[in-house]
Amino acid sequence: MLSGLRESANKYIASYELKRNEAMKQDDTKPQLDKWNKRLSKIKELFVSDLLPLEEYRKEYEAIHKALEEIKGSIKLVPPKRDFTELKKLIETDIETMYESLNQTEKREFWASLIKKFYVFNGIITDIEFA
Repeated sequence: MLSGLRESANKYIASYELKRNEAMKQDDTKPQLDKWNKRLSKIKELFVSDLLPLEEYRKEYEAIHKALEEIKGSIKLVPPKRDFTELKKLIETDIETMYESLNQTEKREFWASLIKKFYVFNGIITDIEFA
């Protein structure tokens, strides 16, 4: 497992950053939310000022509320930004030499601090999630 650590870590970092960037590009909902919230504020002002009858206010309010719910339902969650500085430093060092100098307890702690989850299929590690 130690031999593929650099490659797996680099793949994980690249994949995570790609997913995050794609999610951020697709999240164009803020301008739409702002537009509909501004429209909602306007009809509230008109209603409070007695310039908009109650029935028209209710009709407009329901249409705006429906549009806001649709937009909120289409929002894609953006993964939180993660700092991979320590992981990058680790994979740039001579891991093999450092690892050989560790005792069993330290080796266990090394892996526990480095890997959050790993996925196994038919006895083969298919994916690794780093801590």
